Amino acid sequence: MRPRFLLSFLLIALLGVLAAMWLLSGNVERLVGRVIESTISETTGTPVTVRAVRLLPSEGRVMVLGLRIGNPNGYRETDALAVERIEVQLDPGAQSPALIRVRSVVLDGMTVTFEPYGTRTNLQELLERIRSARGSREPGREPPELVIDDLLAEGGEVLAWLGGDQEQPQRIALPPVRLQGIGGHSGSRQASDVAAQVLTEIFQQGLARGAEAVLRDLVDQAGRVLGEELREDGREAGRRLRELLEDR
Repeated sequence: MRPRFLLSFLLIALLGVLAAMWLLSGNVERLVGRVIESTISETTGTPVTVRAVRLLPSEGRVMVLGLRIGNPNGYRETDALAVERIEVQLDPGAQSPALIRVRSVVLDGMTVTFEPYGTRTNLQELLERIRSARGSREPGREPPELVIDDLLAEGGEVLAWLGGDQEQPQRIALPPVRLQGIGGHSGSRQASDVAAQVLTEIFQQGLARGAEAVLRDLVDQAGRVLGEELREDGREAGRRLRELLEDR
């Protein structure tokens, strides 16, 4: 075999291996994205999408980009929760077919939507759905267990719709959310239950911030109405005083 032909053959073989690895990696990333979508959707009962997943096996990291969790039907906003980037650091020495152990999860660019509808809000409805879904499992389905040692979400915000003729939502800073030992000794390790625990904490924080915004808005409205009434009472008192002075 001529050296030039051999070199060409080896180059083509190498390109073929690289192409196969690239296709396999892309398929695995899409599969991970679909698993994330189905697990969370099973928990919330709403549509869930992931824009992309990036696997970094040499670093033991997974990047989840563009996670969006839909609102229940009937709300103005499409999404109840949007996260621009989720960085997952795995524990390479503690993985098995039955257990996925995660050292840390960091959520960056998180937005929670608070929106009233009648006497309820979207977050209240989602929390009720999550409570109903916890502990459920399809017959015959034994997914790997999931443990997260540390989860942190900071720098997030709440988009608060307060009702009325509001054209734009209020933007309210969300306090950092930190959870540790998720799926530990005292809790369920089922992936959907772990997701439920995380989402419950995030939605409760969003609900609290949204409720505070509603209360502040009601107080402001009451203050404006009271101020107008006091001004009107003041004008009426002035008018009567002038009439008394004129009668004298």
